This record gives sequence, structure tokens and C-alpha cells, in this order.
Amino acid sequence: HVTVLPDATVVNVNTATAQVLAASVPGLSLNQAEQLAAQRARQHWSSLDAFSAAAGRTVTTETHSVSTQYFMAHGQLRMQTVRLREEMLLQRSGSDVRIVRLSQTPTSLQ
Repeated sequence: HVTVLPDATVVNVNTATAQVLAASVPGLSLNQAEQLAAQRARQHWSSLDAFSAAAGRTVTTETHSVSTQYFMAHGQLRMQTVRLREEMLLQRSGSDVRIVRLSQTPTSLQ
């Protein structure tokens, strides 16, 4: 997996795929990461300490987090014979949200 963002960021253990968890947590196997992802589907981790306990491995705030600053938003608008699809990369800082990148793709419905 590759995600290009404008800033260096940490891995969010609450949204990362099993493959990313296995690659980013030293000593964690893919099988263990898949088990953690299944556990997370029932309940997200409220802290890195809770994740570390579940993983049996220590992770730090330098490399991992339980939250994120970046989000992708997808939207679609249909009007008569045209559809407009939008994709936005959003950055959250506290209660402020800004659009980092906006991509619009119009298509004809005919």
C-alpha cells in the first residue's frame, strides 16, 4: 500500500489494513495483524497502550496513533444527463477542516 500525503504521518492502528500493521509493527506477523484487525472491527482501540497490549508489542507515538488528520471524502452529483464525481483529501486540525486536494470528474449519462 502506498499513500502520498503532504506531511509525514504516523500509522493509525484503528484504520490500517492488516498488511500495514504487519509491516509497521516490528515482530508482528500477518496472521497476528489479521487477528487484530478482526478484533478492531468489534471495538476500536482508545489508546496506543490498549493496542500494544492486544498486539503483545510496544508501539510509540513516533510511529503509530489511534487517530488521523487526513481523510478521503467521495461524492457524486447527478443532474439530468451529467454526473459529477468528486474526491477530496481533507485535513483536520482540531475543529478546523481544510481541503488539501479536490478532484472532479464529469461524465455523461447518455
